[in-house]
Amino acid sequence: MENQKRPLIAILGPILGVFLFGYAFWAGANYLQSGQLALKQAAIQAKEAAAAEAQAAEATPAEAAAPAPAAPAEAATDATVITATDTVTATDTVTATDTVTATDTVTATDTVTATDTVTATDTVTATD
Repeated sequence: MENQKRPLIAILGPILGVFLFGYAFWAGANYLQSGQLALKQAAIQAKEAAAAEAQAAEATPAEAAAPAPAAPAEAATDATVITATDTVTATDTVTATDTVTATDTVTATDTVTATDTVTATDTVTATD
């Protein structure tokens, strides 16, 4: 009877070994693939963070050393648009570097000429 068991073990042993080797191989490959995926995700997040910092740097003016001249009493419009993709973190600071410049100028090119006349054509009648 022992002779009958040996051929069965000799046949099933290599088959089970191949399955065990395949399992170990695919587990290692999946482990390496998940590590690469984590590195790619970290690189994407770093790229998005750098882009957000660059966008924030562009939003703040470069010249913040000199104070801005007093603006005329006009309604100031805000040119920045807040979208849902902008994020605010606790590390962002609000500074008083945004300046209002007096770029809206009133020129003296509009002239009043003496050719405009006022005529007394309106009459008042007494309708008592």
